[in-house]
Amino acid sequence: MAPDNTNDTNPLLSFILSLPDFRKPRLPSLYSDFRHLQTTNPNGYHANLTAWHTALTLATAAGLTSPASSPSTFILDSTPSLLNSLSLPEWGRPLGLGIVIDEAVKKRDMWELETFLRRRESVRTWSYMGAVVGWGLGVMGFGAAAGRKVVEGRFVVVGNVEEAAKKVVEMVAPRTTRAERVFTVELFKRELTPDMSSLDLQVLLKFLSRDLGAAAYDGATIKFPLPHEPLTPITTQDTSLAQLRTLLTTLRTRTTDLTTTITTLTNKTRAAVSTHNTLLAKSALRSRKLAETALETTLSSLSQLEAVMASIEQATDNLELVGMLEKSSGVLESLNREIGGTERVDGVMDRLREEMDVVDEVRGVLDEGAGVVDEGEVEDEIEEMLRVEREKERERREGVEVEMPVPVQTEEDERLANRLKELKLENGGNATSERERKRREEEQVPA
Repeated sequence: MAPDNTNDTNPLLSFILSLPDFRKPRLPSLYSDFRHLQTTNPNGYHANLTAWHTALTLATAAGLTSPASSPSTFILDSTPSLLNSLSLPEWGRPLGLGIVIDEAVKKRDMWELETFLRRRESVRTWSYMGAVVGWGLGVMGFGAAAGRKVVEGRFVVVGNVEEAAKKVVEMVAPRTTRAERVFTVELFKRELTPDMSSLDLQVLLKFLSRDLGAAAYDGATIKFPLPHEPLTPITTQDTSLAQLRTLLTTLRTRTTDLTTTITTLTNKTRAAVSTHNTLLAKSALRSRKLAETALETTLSSLSQLEAVMASIEQATDNLELVGMLEKSSGVLESLNREIGGTERVDGVMDRLREEMDVVDEVRGVLDEGAGVVDEGEVEDEIEEMLRVEREKERERREGVEVEMPVPVQTEEDERLANRLKELKLENGGNATSERERKRREEEQVPA
């Protein structure tokens, strides 16, 4: 009879049953030997496979599928105890778990741990072919016996390793110098994966170098290239630089620890003095003096190493600058070689001027064959058009004046107007008589 696992004492089972795919109505199918569904109900078969695969992947990422003595978020420990941990009073052990792991291995979603670490090619190489071969073996009946019997072993869940590798690459991305991108294994763990087990770190470094190609790794040193540079093998300079960075980090940590120790011993000495405990006060004071001496030595060493690191970084920048200048000079040399020197440029310019002269000559010939426009006629026609336009404008203005209303004259106005006419006639008559008199006088004067 299957053991009675309660959710309070079994975190793995609690985690699995909290997932959406493991609702109570689905448990009978998920816990059954569902191999026969591959032919009778393929959709149900793949749904069960997916549900279990997702559950095991998430449980592994949560550290629930490995023993407490060797915790891991990448490795699934497939053992009889795993089945016991997943058993339910109503449905017993999950009888299809064996086929789930078997299919995951065929699809290269899981790898046996030792095979993963020894393999030279990427674990994703030929993944499509592996899936096809796995499907063919399943159709022919191979691997079907794995439905009830779980293959025992330690399996790397590739999806979890991929997620962790992407996060590491994102953390390294803001680092802009070569020195910041070189690590010893100890420094890598301290700065990027402080909570990761040694075994998981080994798996992660293998995946970063072999499968992602994001870093070079030789077992002791890890190097990430700058964004504009190709990945190159690790050199002795890289190893030395990584060791120097590790030593600097160690000294900084030691400085912090010694400072804390000195503060603690100072407080301890004061407390002993306040209680008149001379022996304890002297002991604490001696320890503080030793810690202060060690701190002074450590700070001196740290200062020297930081100066060395600064010089290395400056030399690295200079090397990059010289390399860029050298590449630029090569580009200029190649371009000048293609240009052919000043003689070739002079020849090109001479030919260009000759061809431009030919174009001008052709244009002149074409202009001679075309009709010549009399500029005088053009000016006369423009003047005539402007005159007509002015005449039209004058007529429009006169038309407006004609249409203006005539003011209404009163009787007094008419009387004044008539009187004005009479005065004009009288003045006109007098002027005529005066002119006639002068004419007659002139005629009477002897010639």
